[in-house]
Amino acid sequence: MLHSKGAKSQLERINPLAYVKDAGRFVVIASKAGAPTNPDWYHNIVANPELTIEVGTESIRVHAAITQEPERTRLYNKMVEAQPGGVSKSFDEYRHKTKRKIPVIVLMPMK
Repeated sequence: MLHSKGAKSQLERINPLAYVKDAGRFVVIASKAGAPTNPDWYHNIVANPELTIEVGTESIRVHAAITQEPERTRLYNKMVEAQPGGVSKSFDEYRHKTKRKIPVIVLMPMK
């Protein structure tokens, strides 16, 4: 679960997201099922990159950063490979369904 503040409203927003771990970081993808626009939560984390995630029973403060190439493609492919079954097929399809470059975000735990 991703807990963020609304970019305009500053109200708390909670979004369930698939993730993959990479070198101690959590990686999420702003796919919006291949829609032509980014999901609202993406705009929220760009405006307010310090947020909280829930992983199992743990609550973790993180800092969000938008990846750049070539890391973006490497991490997107890692998500496709790590999510077996329907989810990975969906992430692979999403990138072919849209003309936009789907953002990949790393959530780095803060101390």
